Amino acid sequence: METTPYEYIEKQNPHVRGILFTMLGVIQTADEGISCRMNWGIPFFYFRGSSWCYLAFVKKWNCVEIGFTRGHLLPNNSGILLDRGRNTVRSIAFSSLQDFYSREEAVREVIQEALLLDISDTNYRPQIPR
Repeated sequence: METTPYEYIEKQNPHVRGILFTMLGVIQTADEGISCRMNWGIPFFYFRGSSWCYLAFVKKWNCVEIGFTRGHLLPNNSGILLDRGRNTVRSIAFSSLQDFYSREEAVREVIQEALLLDISDTNYRPQIPR
């Protein structure tokens, strides 16, 4: 079993590896308080001590997914969050790097919304779309 996110990513095929490395960088640079460790065999990211999101290749849908553990509380103004029948987790799926780059701004906004949500539930207010 992989012990680091890098080992997990290196074991993926080259097509998936590029998406995962790009997303890893986006997540880790979103806030200096984000940490990462392997959980259930995939990279899980923690913010303010709690599980915040994960990054995984999902064979069932043949895509890379960034999943937000409290995604059901996030606004989905851009329509990119998927529920896939899950109660609380919402995710964004990518089939290629081009797919990510075409939605990069919306992805970064969702990441920031998820961080704001975890900073303080009582002070959380979704950003108004521009």
